[in-house]
Amino acid sequence: MPGEFLLDVVTLGPLAIVPAFLLAVISGMVAALIGSREERGLRRAPYLAFTAIIAMVSAGLALAWSFIPADRLPWLFALPFIGLHLWLGWLLGKFAIARAIDAWNIRGRGWLAIVPLAHFGLYLVPPRDPEAAPGLTPWKPLAGNGGVAAGLVAIVLGFGLAQIASLNAAGAFDEGGRGLHLHKPNSPGLAINLQLMAVTMRFINWVDDGPLLAVEARGNTLIITRDFGEHPDRLAIRRQAAAGFCSAFAGIFGAGAELQLRLAAGEDAPSINLNRERCEAFKSRPQGQREG
Repeated sequence: MPGEFLLDVVTLGPLAIVPAFLLAVISGMVAALIGSREERGLRRAPYLAFTAIIAMVSAGLALAWSFIPADRLPWLFALPFIGLHLWLGWLLGKFAIARAIDAWNIRGRGWLAIVPLAHFGLYLVPPRDPEAAPGLTPWKPLAGNGGVAAGLVAIVLGFGLAQIASLNAAGAFDEGGRGLHLHKPNSPGLAINLQLMAVTMRFINWVDDGPLLAVEARGNTLIITRDFGEHPDRLAIRRQAAAGFCSAFAGIFGAGAELQLRLAAGEDAPSINLNRERCEAFKSRPQGQREG
């Protein structure tokens, strides 16, 4: 799992892209809650409609992300998506302030929008002064029952888009590798992602003063060098490597990558090589043979 998540962070795959979008939305909301000078109120119905529509748009963006060609640089393509989520978050924060003004005439209660469960208060608390006209005038069809109907429709559509996106992400773990989010087997995107993975692993190893001597990517091969001492137990190391890497790197192995674990520095150092076929052979062996 750590290897899968690490790969998803550098390639913005299914495990990392949703948290990245969510963080962008929350950041936009916090920015609005701190910096917005909104002084107008917003009724419950249009608030429901606006927030549901924003959630639906976010689900649509997540679905659209899954169809970006995998042999592109993912972070370059992610920037406009993350930027849009920052803007959506800003709108959510702005509308939350307006709803808090309408309900309590207290701008600070707009922060309820980012508090689990407490945020329902923004949907349920009636206007403080029902007779007063709301300052933030919504699009007329979104007022009253029209806003409730539009919100419910947006919730259903957003839920459907989110389900399709999640199914698409789940399909990324098929036998062909990681599906649309990573790369087709042996595509140019595999080499790019292995380079990104090597850079990330070197950085983490440097920060944590880890045991790795070197990490590099050559084509579709990831080479990890570690010092196991003068007389390493190659059989024990092979078992540990297969047990760990075959699970953690199942995605890149499925896409055609190979791993070379060098037991010492140098091109001629003894090494252990793993790929999809060798991992499948290891898993097919009886448990006793794996440990023997």
